[in-house]
Amino acid sequence: MSQFQDKKVCLVLSCDRPYYRQRRESNYDTYRWFQRNGFSVVFLFAGLGKDEPELSENGDGTYTLRVPSLEVYELLSHKMELAYRFFSKSGCSGILKIDDDIKVVNPQILSHLLDSHARLYDYFGLTIGSACSKGHDTIYIKKYTINLFKKLRVVTQDFEYAGGPFYWVSSKVIDHIANDGLEYIYEDASVGYVVNNHADLKKIFVPSAFRTAVVWNNDSEY
Repeated sequence: MSQFQDKKVCLVLSCDRPYYRQRRESNYDTYRWFQRNGFSVVFLFAGLGKDEPELSENGDGTYTLRVPSLEVYELLSHKMELAYRFFSKSGCSGILKIDDDIKVVNPQILSHLLDSHARLYDYFGLTIGSACSKGHDTIYIKKYTINLFKKLRVVTQDFEYAGGPFYWVSSKVIDHIANDGLEYIYEDASVGYVVNNHADLKKIFVPSAFRTAVVWNNDSEY
C-alpha cells in the first residue's frame, strides 16, 4: 500500500537550486504547519537521469519527488503532469498544490477552509485566472529560458482556473489529469482546462476568503 493512501498531499512546486533551497529553508514553518494538519508534504523537483519519477523520504517526515524532465519554465506543465500521473496511482485523497513561497498567516481560517472545501469540492484555489477564446487568441509565453516555444496553441473555449500558487484538486481531478494530460504551457490554466471539460467535478472560486489566510511573493528565478 502506498504511503499516501487516503491521505491529503501538499505538493510544493520548487526546484533544487540555491535560490529555491534558501526560500524553502526560510519557509520551513509553513510546511510543518501542513504536516501538523494532516498533509503529507512533498517537494517536487525535475531532474534528468531517471526514466520514472523517484520518491525519497527526507529526515523530517517530508518527501521529495523528482520527475524526469528539464527544470525550465517552459516545461512546468510537463513537470506537473508527471507528478499528477505519479499520484494518480498513489491512492491519495487529493493534492493541495502550492508554490514554495506560500506562507500561512491565519492558521485558524486556513484550517477551516481547507477542511470544509476539500470535503465539498474537487477544485478550488487562492486566485482566479481566465482564458478567453474571443478572436481565437494565441496565448504567448511571458518569459522563456530555452527556445522550445514562443507561442502556444489557440484557446478554443472560455474557462476559469485557480491560480498556480495555491489550489486543491481531488483524486477525481487527478485521475482526469492523468488521462487527459496538461495541454497549455501554464500548468494552472492547464489544470483548469481539464476541470472545465468534466461536468462531474465540483468547483468553487472564493479567493477573498483564502487571501486572509495565506500570502506569497510570486518571485521566480526561472
